[in-house]
Amino acid sequence: MRCPFLRLDRAQLPRLNDTPPTPVTGSISARDKQWLGEVDALQQTLRHIDTKRRQLDPAPR
Repeated sequence: MRCPFLRLDRAQLPRLNDTPPTPVTGSISARDKQWLGEVDALQQTLRHIDTKRRQLDPAPR
């Protein structure tokens, strides 16, 4: 997800929307344990997922 060269097919949008909440729950767990580097990495992943989603479906949510 984080690779800027990765281009997704519009047919993959449902799969992207069904991405498991691991980055979200992982971020909460890492924050609780003060693993700030991990928190940052997980937040970057969430931003990249959102960017890819907007590239495929530019309609506002």
